[in-house]
Amino acid sequence: MTTLALVALLASPQESPTKTFVTTDRLLEMQIPKSWTVKKERSRQIVSFPTQDGTVRIEVYATQYLQGTEGWQTMQRTVNEQMKRTIIRQWDEDIMAVPMLLTSLKYNEPKEGDLGVLIGLLYTNTAEKFHFRLVAPLASLEAAESQWREAWLTLRTSSGKAPSVEDGNAESVSESKPIADGVTLSLAAAGPKPKPLGPVKFGFVTSGRSGFLRLPKGADVTDGKPALIKWAGLEGIQLTIYSNDDSPASALFLMQEVNKDLDRYKTVSLRENFGPKKNSVGLDVLSIVRTGVTETGDLQSFAAAGDNGKFYWVLKSETANAKDFKHHQDSLLKLVGQLGFEPTP
Repeated sequence: MTTLALVALLASPQESPTKTFVTTDRLLEMQIPKSWTVKKERSRQIVSFPTQDGTVRIEVYATQYLQGTEGWQTMQRTVNEQMKRTIIRQWDEDIMAVPMLLTSLKYNEPKEGDLGVLIGLLYTNTAEKFHFRLVAPLASLEAAESQWREAWLTLRTSSGKAPSVEDGNAESVSESKPIADGVTLSLAAAGPKPKPLGPVKFGFVTSGRSGFLRLPKGADVTDGKPALIKWAGLEGIQLTIYSNDDSPASALFLMQEVNKDLDRYKTVSLRENFGPKKNSVGLDVLSIVRTGVTETGDLQSFAAAGDNGKFYWVLKSETANAKDFKHHQDSLLKLVGQLGFEPTP
């Protein structure tokens, strides 16, 4: 090699080694630095890398969403403002000629200090869309965003076919009441034909309207405010039913209920969202599980809402026995997957 060639080589930027990251649905892939760690946790992938201020954590989901771009951004703004978080800005960027809907925000976590968050949704014409949530120390948010952007700019479809843009006009089976500016809990695709309702029948009256909730075999309900369900060895599962006519929108109400419990936690080790998606009997269901430590010890709380457009139920449960966390979560996800309303006039 000549001296001139060696000088040119040393002067040119050296690219870091990369590896291929493939989404769980295997529809998209991109190049990320080899030094970044990737692991799978149930319905999401976790990407992490260090910065001088702490670790950056990126949760990657395949999220069902068929409504308009403004609806998505309004939902991000509404939910995070309810959680007392500060929206820095909202914007979009083109990736593969498809909008990436972005929201940047910040908040303070007592145990972790000031944190910055970047949320993104790639608005492809697919029922499930590439969705990420990056969390970093606030001082490193800009640098973390820049590094993550370098990765997502390499996004490609695994098939090699160019993606198209969602039209945002897909109709949902549900007619759920909007959260704000047209946002509803009905974010899921229509899905397969609903299965038959469960055999256990629970009559209710709310806001002057009556109906029947149907539960799976083995469930037992005691009427009250709230009603209490026994299921799969779990007791004291709280159930409340509301009318969409005069109650807060289901998704917003659920977020409010979940946030009421946040002050009880000294630390939150894991928060998982399941849905929104259609359950087996056709309701739009969103479930939120939070696991952490309170003043008195370990705690896992579970909250879910199921909406058919006329009524929605809110279900809540918790356990302080860490050995029961998996059974608690799995059993309740199975239960909410089968809760439905009988058709009403």
